[in-house]
Parts: sequence; C-alpha cells; structure tokens
Amino acid sequence: MSSYYLYNTAVSGMGLTKSTYAVYHVLASAADNKTRQCWMKNATIAERIKTTPKTVQRAVKALVNAGLLRVKAQFRKNGKQGSNLFTLLDE
Repeated sequence: MSSYYLYNTAVSGMGLTKSTYAVYHVLASAADNKTRQCWMKNATIAERIKTTPKTVQRAVKALVNAGLLRVKAQFRKNGKQGSNLFTLLDE
C-alpha cells in the first residue's frame, strides 16, 4: 500500500457515518489510481478499521446507495465467496 491515495474531498460533506467514511478510505487507499478498483474481503477491511465484517457490509451498502461504489462478488470454484471487486465511483 502506498503512502498516498486519491479520494474525492466531496465525500467528506456527504453525511456518511464514521464507519462508512472509514471503509471508503480503506478502499480508496487500496484502489488503483487509474482504474479505481481493488480486491478485498470484508474481513480484511474490518481488521484495518477495527470493526466487524457486518459493520463493513452496512457501510458498503451505504456507499453503493450513495453512488460512490460498485461491488462485484467473486466466487471460487467450490462456490464459496472470495474477495469482492470494489470500484470507486467518486470522480
């Protein structure tokens, strides 16, 4: 992970909860600066912001509803869900 990352400062004024804002920043810091995409598990995000995966799920849903994020679930050959493909839509 690099020491800097891109994010839209307008997100600060959108009235997001602390946990939603924290999830957004984890995703922004992990995202490729050109594609704005990253692969992460909710559990990994939860570890980074010291919260539960359920809180991350709620925050991701809020970011999707706010039009800031698109999520594509990825599944392994055995049918279990793996990391999600997150695309930030904040430009």
